[in-house]
Amino acid sequence: MIPREGVRVYVAYFDRNLSRRVRRIPLTLAIQAPTIRELEEACRALGYRFTSLQVKHSAVWWMDGGAVEISGVKKTQALKSLAHELLKIRGAKEVGRR
Repeated sequence: MIPREGVRVYVAYFDRNLSRRVRRIPLTLAIQAPTIRELEEACRALGYRFTSLQVKHSAVWWMDGGAVEISGVKKTQALKSLAHELLKIRGAKEVGRR
């Protein structure tokens, strides 16, 4: 087992195109093709201490992705908070495009 200092959260956890086997949140909170940049932005907005990692989730090894390792927070709490923040970020981008 690899020792880690925090919880690892993959970009794939928030992708609405992936099955629930990979995606860790409900479809209502998932977004289309999330990026590592958006995940980093969400972590900053929530005030999390994190480290960006250029890794791929083993179930979707062919997809470019990434992950963040977050310290000092429980994984379930982080997933819900990040999902809501990603929806806000994506909503702001959609409004900016119009």
